[in-house]
Amino acid sequence: YASADADALFGRASAAATRIGDLELLGRGHLGRGRVREPMFRFAEALDDFGTAVRLSREIGDRRLEMAALFELGGPAWAGIGRPVAEGIAHVREALRLGEQLGDRGAEASMLSWLAIISSNRLRFDEALRYGRRAYDAAVVAGDDASLAAALDGLKTPHAYLGEVTELAALLRSMEPVLKRVGNLLLLQWWVFESGFPAIAAGDWDVAAAHVDRAIILNGRSGHQGYE
Repeated sequence: YASADADALFGRASAAATRIGDLELLGRGHLGRGRVREPMFRFAEALDDFGTAVRLSREIGDRRLEMAALFELGGPAWAGIGRPVAEGIAHVREALRLGEQLGDRGAEASMLSWLAIISSNRLRFDEALRYGRRAYDAAVVAGDDASLAAALDGLKTPHAYLGEVTELAALLRSMEPVLKRVGNLLLLQWWVFESGFPAIAAGDWDVAAAHVDRAIILNGRSGHQGYE
């Protein structure tokens, strides 16, 4: 019930920000509420929050808030509600441009990683690999585990769905200690799930099934249960 509690608290924060006329706090409140509504699969409401955060960020000239809100606007909720993927990508690319201007390499890594995942979903694997490698390079410069985990997640996706088992296995090995340090259950569930792919390629069905079972358990803990 953490997401529902957070939704209510962000709503109260936004109401308070409105009363005192603090547009920056109001924008952050909408951004935060959208982020917790997304894993609840309340996509339309999440997009409304992200769109409001973008509008407010531009009104007050807060480019960092605008970057974060645009990134979320083009994230899973956009495609989840059935909107054109190309339009969602445009929001992420605009956010990426702001990240480059701000010199925020960690944000760049996360955004490039998401572009790699979207490109993989569209079967544009050459494009996905380019985005994934750029994400990794940005994460190395950023120098923090959260950025590196996001970048490796994006880079492994095209290798996984191209069936490039050798490359995938190497990335999975390098991700394990990073994910354990970060503790991101959303990324960890996909890492566990896709760690079963080399076993599938080898016809080792018991090992593959064990990975899937563990991924389902992690999914229940992550709060993103729509991915079950």
